[in-house]
Amino acid sequence: MSYEGKMARNSLRKTIAYSTELLDMITPTDELEPWIQAKINDMDHYIEAVYGYYKFGESMDEPKESEEELEEKEEHSENGQVSVGDYTTKHFDICPSAQELYATIKDKTNMIHLIVETMMMQDLLFRLEKQAIAMGSIDMEEVEKAEEIAELIMANAKQMNLESEHSYIEDVHLAKFKELAGMPATEMVESEEEDDEEGLFTIMLSS
Repeated sequence: MSYEGKMARNSLRKTIAYSTELLDMITPTDELEPWIQAKINDMDHYIEAVYGYYKFGESMDEPKESEEELEEKEEHSENGQVSVGDYTTKHFDICPSAQELYATIKDKTNMIHLIVETMMMQDLLFRLEKQAIAMGSIDMEEVEKAEEIAELIMANAKQMNLESEHSYIEDVHLAKFKELAGMPATEMVESEEEDDEEGLFTIMLSS
């Protein structure tokens, strides 16, 4: 009988308990010692990697090299792919904008872990897009899955202060998923406007 799952659940409960207490201990104005910030960043990366695997079925493993070693390596493009550290993309060939951005991304941010995570998540999104294109049409469930991945990508982009640079995620790739789902451009815009109006109406009612 395997106990790995039980041990993992116990570890997660402990992590939740400690994290909850730390949220009360650490204030927004605290200046953290470097080793504390590094440990919290590592924990965030590890948890997000496991979540990505269980949620989307794609491994998002921690690079084997240290952050210092990763920073010493240069990105390069080859056959439409980009490398940062020991991670090389697999599906960036369908997105010239991603290739251009990530070829020089270390000039824009030094958050190496987030760079690699975001590359992995985009690889997953682009792989799903390739599959969708090959099928010729998809249902709304696939669109919603793509939107979830896109939200994670944009959350990382926000942390790196590179949201506008990642606008191609929604403008090009999510638009392609919606197109394959048979959503006309006008319908997509109207749907987004209706969501905004419903959100505003809800806020007005609750105020």
